[in-house]
Amino acid sequence: MDVLLLLVNLIIVAGTDTGESLEPSFDVPIVNVTIIAGKTAVLPCSVDFLGEHKILWMDHRDKVMTFGERRIIFDDRISLERPYSKDWNVHIRNVNHADSGRYKCQIQTTPPKTKFIQLYVQEPAKIIEELSSKDQTVQEGETVQLICNTTGIPTPTVTWYRRSLRHMDEPAQEVARSGEVLLIHNISRYCGDIYECVAFNEIQPEARRQIRVTVEFPPEVYLPNRRIGQLLGLETILECRVTANPQTYSAWKRNGHEIDNDWKYRVVVFEENENTITLSLRIRPIDKEDYGDYVCVSNNKLGSDREKMFLYQYEVRKTTPLPIEIFPPVRPSVQGPDSVDRLDKTTKDIAIKPIPPDGGFPNYGHGKPDSAKYGNNGGNILFPNFSALSLVFLVLTLVCTAR
Repeated sequence: MDVLLLLVNLIIVAGTDTGESLEPSFDVPIVNVTIIAGKTAVLPCSVDFLGEHKILWMDHRDKVMTFGERRIIFDDRISLERPYSKDWNVHIRNVNHADSGRYKCQIQTTPPKTKFIQLYVQEPAKIIEELSSKDQTVQEGETVQLICNTTGIPTPTVTWYRRSLRHMDEPAQEVARSGEVLLIHNISRYCGDIYECVAFNEIQPEARRQIRVTVEFPPEVYLPNRRIGQLLGLETILECRVTANPQTYSAWKRNGHEIDNDWKYRVVVFEENENTITLSLRIRPIDKEDYGDYVCVSNNKLGSDREKMFLYQYEVRKTTPLPIEIFPPVRPSVQGPDSVDRLDKTTKDIAIKPIPPDGGFPNYGHGKPDSAKYGNNGGNILFPNFSALSLVFLVLTLVCTAR
């Protein structure tokens, strides 16, 4: 048995030496290679039973790159790498999109045996600066066109965002998607912000570009108060708010003349935000001549505006106590005991009791009431005649009791 195995091995060796070996073949099936630009692409080619045959590599333009172990093409980025004896791999360093295409690994047999490798080179999104919009200054009411010209493989998707100049810490707001051009029709002062385009094609990193849009508009003057009063000899502050872009000229005027800072007047400007200022005018002390109209004016290349404020003299009015008037009482007409009860309910704090036959008043020398004289019939009771002093006493008593 051992002798038989030895004979078989000798036949195989003899067949190899005489050229009767197995035909060379590719060990690795056809593959596609996808690589990101800038990296090194490895094009694999592995051959079994190569024998004395040679390997030839051709690029996507059918130019010979290598023959055997020698590099033929004049491109220092390309090299032949053989990690194992049957490997004939081509490396392309710093690969770019121009390297994309179909490459050939060929065994020089008769006829030649060829293996194709498709190379795909991907490029991350990139914004072409010279073909994209820069910062723009426009006037209110115009149409603005922002362009973000991009490139990349595969084709990037462009998304537009808006960032507030007044609140930079807030997240950006998405305003448009899938478009390299952003149009803003009839732009207003409230659209002046930073617009950012983001290009991405699933390959990191994404590309970004910010475009600042500045909107110019004529001034608008606003007065918190159109009339203000102050006492003579004291001080006061007049304020007006001016919104404009650009902020060219703003001032307080009196009698057609601009008010400058001196011992009486002081003008201070406070910046509220990018386009708004507050113009404060301090007057001290106030004289008679200081009362009247003051005008806040503002203008720029697009227009002008003005508002008038009136300063008047404020006077403290002295109040005098109102006189107390005492009116004579109205004598009620009581119809029996039930009527007295109803009257007692309508007067909350004053208790009215039934009137005795003598009228309920002390005798001041006028005598007792005469029923015939005073008409006391049918239960009608009338007050007897008494002095004015008694009337005053009664009214004061009723008022004090009611309170």
